[in-house]
Amino acid sequence: MGDDGERLLKHVLWSNGPQTENPTLVNKQCAGKDFVVLASRLFVVELFRRYDSFEIEVGKSPLGAAVTVTSLKRASF
Repeated sequence: MGDDGERLLKHVLWSNGPQTENPTLVNKQCAGKDFVVLASRLFVVELFRRYDSFEIEVGKSPLGAAVTVTSLKRASF
C-alpha cells in the first residue's frame, strides 16, 4: 500500500475506532475486523482472477450502497 493508503487508513472506522487500532476490551472493536478485510481482499482477487471483464451497477439501498453485477466474461485458461 502506498503512502496515501497508509495515511487514509485512520479514516476507515469500525464500530468503535479506526482500522489502525487493535481490538481491546476497552475500545470494544470487533475482534473479526482483520478477518473481514482479508476475506474482502480474497474475494476481489478471485473476481479479477476468474473473469476477464465484468460490469456492475452501483445504486442506493436502505443499508447504504448496492452493487449489482450485470455482466461477467469468464477468463480463458
